[in-house]
Amino acid sequence: MKKLLFIESRYVTYLYDKISESLISHGFEIHWIVLNHQFIPKTGNITLLEYPKKSRVKEHKNGYLDSVIATDRHLRFFGKKEKNHFYHFDKEIRKAIEFIRPDFVFGEPTSFHHLISLEVCKEFNILYLHPASCRYPVSRFAFYLYDSLVPYKGSKEVLSEKEAHNSISAIVNRTSIPNYMVPPKISLKESITDKIKVLSGFIEGERYNTPSPINKLLKDTENRQILKVWNNISTNQIDSEKFAIVFPLHMQPESSIDVWGRKFSNQNDVIKEISKRLKKNEVLYVKPNPKSSFEINKELIKIISEKENVEALHSNVKMSEIFDTVDLFINVVGTIAIECILSSKPVISLIKTYFNDTRQSFSIESYDDIVGIIELIKKGRFTGLSKEEKILYFNNLNSLSYDGVIGDTYNNKNVINENNIKKLHNAFIDILKE
Repeated sequence: MKKLLFIESRYVTYLYDKISESLISHGFEIHWIVLNHQFIPKTGNITLLEYPKKSRVKEHKNGYLDSVIATDRHLRFFGKKEKNHFYHFDKEIRKAIEFIRPDFVFGEPTSFHHLISLEVCKEFNILYLHPASCRYPVSRFAFYLYDSLVPYKGSKEVLSEKEAHNSISAIVNRTSIPNYMVPPKISLKESITDKIKVLSGFIEGERYNTPSPINKLLKDTENRQILKVWNNISTNQIDSEKFAIVFPLHMQPESSIDVWGRKFSNQNDVIKEISKRLKKNEVLYVKPNPKSSFEINKELIKIISEKENVEALHSNVKMSEIFDTVDLFINVVGTIAIECILSSKPVISLIKTYFNDTRQSFSIESYDDIVGIIELIKKGRFTGLSKEEKILYFNNLNSLSYDGVIGDTYNNKNVINENNIKKLHNAFIDILKE
C-alpha cells in the first residue's frame, strides 16, 4: 500500500482532503503534517506539529535552513525577528517524515514548513510534488517537482488543430484568462468567518506563518498609502514616440517570484539594472500587479522619481489597454511570457522554464544582453512563431498538464465540486500508478 503525505496549506488543505477521500477508496494510505491547527483535515492520519517552547529550541545548521530563512515571507515582509522556530519545526518535520516514510508528498513551495518538508524529501529521495495551475491552457494544472517549475509526467493529451487555434485566439484576444486571475466572489459572512479562523489560529499559537492582526493591519494600511503615492506620480498611457518596455511587477509575497524567481526577488534591483541599459528615447514602464502588495514600496517610488527613463503605470491601467502599444516586455517568470509568445510580442524572461523556452522568448546571461535585443527589435529583425509553431508550443503546455482546477476553497468554492474532484482524482491516479 502506497503512503501519501499531504502538507497542510490552509484552505488548499480542504481540497486535498476531498481528493484524499477518493484516493483512500483506491487503497492509498493518507497522512498529513499540519502546522496551523485551524486547518485540520477529516481523512487519514494526522501529525499536528507542536508549537515550540523557547527553552527547548536549539539552533543547528544544515544544507538548506539558511536558504529557507532568507526567503521567509514573515521575516521579509512583516518584520518578524525571531528565528528559533525554524530549528524547532525542522526537527519536528524531519521526525514526522522519517516515521511516515511516504512514497509521495504533496504540498506547496511557499511557506517555511513547505520548504523544510521538500528539502527533507530531497534528502530521503522522496518525491515531493506541488499541484498548481499551469496558467495556460485554462482550467488545467501540473504537478511540479519540489520547489521548481519542472512538470512531473503530464496527461500527454493533444488538442486538435482547431481546438488549439481557438484557445490561442482566446488568449491573444484576452477573452481567456488563467483561473487564478478570476476575481473571487466572497460574501461578507465568509470574510468575517475567515478572519475569525485566522485570528483563532494566531491565538492558539500559529504565529510563524500568520502575522499578528495589528501588524497586518498596519502593513495593509501602509501599503494602501504607498499605492496612493504611486498613483499620484503615475501615467495612464504609453508614449508612442519612445521605445516602450514594460516590466509587470510580481505580487509579493508569492512563490513565483520568491521561490521560482528567487535570484530576482528584489524587483527594485531588477528595475535599476534594466534602467542602466536604456538609451535615449527608451522608457521602462513599471506595471503594478492587479493584487499589489509589498512589491510597491517607498524605495521603488524613490527609484522611479529619480530616474528619467522609468515611469510608473497607474494601478487602474489594464494589460489589455497597453499590450499592443508595448515594444518589449521584460518579466521574471510570469504568465505574460505565454501571452507574448502566442501574440508574437517580444519578451525577455529572466528565469528560463518550460513555458517560455522558445526561440521567440529571449533568455539572457546578463542585463547587458538587453541592449542587443532592443537593437534587434528596432531593426525589425524580430520574428514571432508561425501558426504551426504556436500550435505545437500550446500542445506541449497541454500535454504536460492535467484537466482540473487547483485552488483554495476560500477564493474558489467550485474546486471541491464533484466534477472537479473527479478530474483531480484521475490526475492523481495517473501519477501514482507504476
